[in-house]
Amino acid sequence: MKKQPEITMQTRTNLKKAFWKLYEKKSIEKITVKEITDLAGYNRGTFYLYYKDIYQITDEAEQELMEEIEAYIEQRRIRKKDKDKKEMLETMLETMLQSYHKYQKYLDILFGPHGNLGFFNKWKEQLKRIAGEEAKKRGIFEKEEVMELFLEYHVSGAIALARYFMEQRPDISKESLLELLQIFERFHMPPVYDYNLWEKDDSTEDINC
Repeated sequence: MKKQPEITMQTRTNLKKAFWKLYEKKSIEKITVKEITDLAGYNRGTFYLYYKDIYQITDEAEQELMEEIEAYIEQRRIRKKDKDKKEMLETMLETMLQSYHKYQKYLDILFGPHGNLGFFNKWKEQLKRIAGEEAKKRGIFEKEEVMELFLEYHVSGAIALARYFMEQRPDISKESLLELLQIFERFHMPPVYDYNLWEKDDSTEDINC
């Protein structure tokens, strides 16, 4: 007899909740199927109805988290055509920080001592792709190479800043963190998207910014 979809979904959800609780305390290599099923209230056989092994449930949990973050960012993308370039980029970075704050519980696990360092790069690439799509739509960068450098710099910085404040300065509110980000942007180097970085002056081999 086929399981009802809602029962299947609830079982998978319960197994993943148990997985996250264990992942917070130990590395994937030390988590056992029995620990997950005991915590979720199932037997080992139930786990294998849905997952091949620990690594498959890990991949699914991480993928679902990335999809949730992307959906969250998508809902908050600015739509107004009259926003200027600088304001649009600031808003995108703020939204990234807000997504970190919303999903901090899971991101802290993945970035923590027992987490998956590879997830940082996957998440960074996801954020760069989302920001890049928005930038292309609005024609912010004339050259794709400039956009890639700009997004690598800003997205890496936004993630690192969020991690630092959440881990080292939890006393600072999300609102204060966003205000600081705006200040950093205002006193930042001149906007790189206005430069033709790839066109060198014949008289020098250096890139002048």
